[in-house]
Amino acid sequence: MQGPCEPHIIHESDDWIVVNKPAGWHTVRLASSPDQSVEGWLEEHRPEQRAWPESGIAHRLDAGTSGCLAVARSIEMFESLRAAFQGRFSRATVRKVYLAELTAPVKQVGDFSLHFSNRYKGSKKVSVSNRGTAWDRGECRWQRVGGKSTLIRIELVGAGRRHQIRAGMASVGAPLVGDLLYGAPAGAPDAPHVWPHLHAWQLSINGIKCEAPLPSWASTEVA
Repeated sequence: MQGPCEPHIIHESDDWIVVNKPAGWHTVRLASSPDQSVEGWLEEHRPEQRAWPESGIAHRLDAGTSGCLAVARSIEMFESLRAAFQGRFSRATVRKVYLAELTAPVKQVGDFSLHFSNRYKGSKKVSVSNRGTAWDRGECRWQRVGGKSTLIRIELVGAGRRHQIRAGMASVGAPLVGDLLYGAPAGAPDAPHVWPHLHAWQLSINGIKCEAPLPSWASTEVA
């Protein structure tokens, strides 16, 4: 199953929208690629979203990550969702479950609690440590799914940190397929570009669960 060539709406309520973001699209507009962002797509297809910061987008997904992206439809919900995703007090509650394909097998169930920090200003990578503060701690728990020992369902516990799943799984010896930044092996020189195999599969907001269509690399393994 191939992902869509552009975003589409998975769920819509009076207060928020969940958009399915394709791999390769930026979450917010960048000067280098203004036409390949969910923010720009929302401005075109839902012009009323222009009234809110970044078209109401309440959190971020890496360019290569596909799946559920939450979008607020009012400034009150924008602030509430933004606080919830950042782990601050909020009247909104969120739960985030991803799918990831790894380059090495892992045990049936597992977890990590690590600390993530930027290496230096502008660095593409983050540093991972067993020590740090409560602010930079990131927690995840995973469970293998399907018939492969390298495909996992992984949940972010609490606020997410930049590259938390990518850097965290690399630190336990299992980088994501396609994630050259964190140690996955490169393909052949003439092989097509592959994004890290990470998909924001399920997003629950205030108890309402939304699910993004499966990417091709997981569609034959996940029931």
